[in-house]
Parts: sequence; structure tokens; C-alpha cells
Amino acid sequence: MVPTAAQSKLLLFRGSPGNRWRRRMPIGFTAPVLYLTILSAFLLIVAVACSGPPEAGISASATSGQAPLTVNFTNSSRNATEFQWDLGDGTAATTDAKQVSVSHEYTKVGTYAVSLTAVKDAKAKESQTAITVITVKPGPLSRLTLKPASAALKPGDTYSFSPEARDQFDNIIPDLAYLFGSVGQAGTVDVQGRFAAGTKAGVYDQGVWVEATHGQATRRATASVTVEPGALYRVYINTDSVTVGVGESLKFTATAEDAYDNAIPDARFVWRAEEGAGSIASNGEFTAGIKAGVFDSAVRVEAVRGVVTAEAFARVTVEPGPLDHV
Repeated sequence: MVPTAAQSKLLLFRGSPGNRWRRRMPIGFTAPVLYLTILSAFLLIVAVACSGPPEAGISASATSGQAPLTVNFTNSSRNATEFQWDLGDGTAATTDAKQVSVSHEYTKVGTYAVSLTAVKDAKAKESQTAITVITVKPGPLSRLTLKPASAALKPGDTYSFSPEARDQFDNIIPDLAYLFGSVGQAGTVDVQGRFAAGTKAGVYDQGVWVEATHGQATRRATASVTVEPGALYRVYINTDSVTVGVGESLKFTATAEDAYDNAIPDARFVWRAEEGAGSIASNGEFTAGIKAGVFDSAVRVEAVRGVVTAEAFARVTVEPGPLDHV
């Protein structure tokens, strides 16, 4: 028996659970029509979303660290077709897909402003820029130096040595604690690196040293020190009394010293002989006169260094020569 129209509607209402959604469907809608309607609405939403202005977005895997610091930058921009990267240290790049991440290594200490410009239409100048900041700190201690590498001082003079610590990329490592020391008779140095020269003249190849520790690394540096003689203080002759015969010759030598008994090699000597005692050459060669006697200031030497002078004397006893006549 063929059901009537009313009976057909009743059968549809009592249909299987898999068909129950159909009874809520407005008259005239079928499944394909509903799918197309939902898809159209989704595409419309996407189209509206993509039609907005470009939105730049950038994130970094690290924002600070020691050199060398490798950072991976992720592009989270929207509504753009070109992406311009400025990595802050003079490095630039351009990508055309936001999925492309950019990786960069920083080796120099500093603060870098990294920018990503999302461009939608270059002609219309539609763009937006996002910025993130990267801070690079010095790496582990690699090299320690002491400046200056050498210094020449007079006895008792002071001088400040400056240590400088750097990592493998030549970045200066600030605010380290330093340990200073000196060797031999070069002098003394305080905790600030202020050096006071000793009184013993000489060349001290590693007269001053400094040590620093940074992390697991310890380094040492040295500087040479030359202690030069001080100001002219005195001069003396190799002998202060000598006896010679009439007309005989001998050579005198002189030494100039500072107040700490350091010889002054660049002093100039001027020799003079007492009248009647004999004569003396510029090199200290003395020749006794013909008159016998004791001459307390027979030989006189004057040491000259700059504007400072000092003098010394030697006594000469001139004895008579061999018997000549009665």
C-alpha cells in the first residue's frame, strides 16, 4: 500500500538516528548546499582577514648571552608577501615567506636592535616593522695584557700599570678582579697596579705581573721594568792617594753615582791638575812635575750630568828622582 503524503512525513520524522539531522534542515537545503555555504563563509572570513594591513611580528630564541651568541629569529607576521630583516650589526636579508626563520651569530659585545619589516605592497608602501633587542656580553677570558708592556723609571718613581682582559673575539671584559705582583729588586706594586721602582738600577724583564680569573680561565701577563740611575749625587776617583816619582805617569779613573750607589755611565768628566804637581790629560792620564813634594789636591775631577755637578780630589806625593849630582 502506498503511504499518503501525511504518512510519508510521519515516516521521515521517525527515521533512523543517522537521518535525524535532516528533519532540522530548512526546506530546500541539501547536504551539498550546506557544505558549499560553510566553505564560502570560511573563504570570506579568510579573504577579509588577508585584506587587512600588514602586521609584523618577530621573536628570538635568545635575547642575551655571551659571545659567540647564535640567535634564531622567527617570523610571525601576517598579511605580507615580503619580509625585510635588519639584524642590527650591518647584516640584512630579505625573504618572501614568513615560514623562513633567520639565524645569526653575534661575536661583538653590544646591544643590537633587530627589526623585521613586513611588506604587503611595496608600491603602495604598505608595511609595518617589529623590533626585538639582543644583548651580547663578553665571552670567556682568552687573553690578558699589561699596559704599557715596558716602563723606564728612576729609583723611587711611581707608575700605574693597567691590565686589559679580552675574549677570543677581542672584546674587552670589564670589572675583573686583578692580582698584582713584582719580582726581584724591581720594586713594589699595590692592589691597584701602582708600581714604585726599587733603588737598584737594572733591567727587570718580568718586573711586574698581573693575574685574572674569569669563569674557568686564569691568565697572567707581565711587563718589563728598567730602573735607571737617579740624579748625580757624587763622584770618586779610583784612588785618593798615590806616590809617584818626578816625571812619572799614571792614569786616574773616576766613577759617578746616584744617591743609591748606582753608577751613572753617561756622566761627563773634566780633569784638572794642581799647579806644580804636574799635568793631566782629558782621559785622566797624569804626569808628575819636576818638583818633589806632597800635593793634597794634585788631581781634581768634576762630574757633569745635566745641570748637576760633583767633584773629587786625589793626593799625589811626588818623590825625588834618581841622584843626578852633588
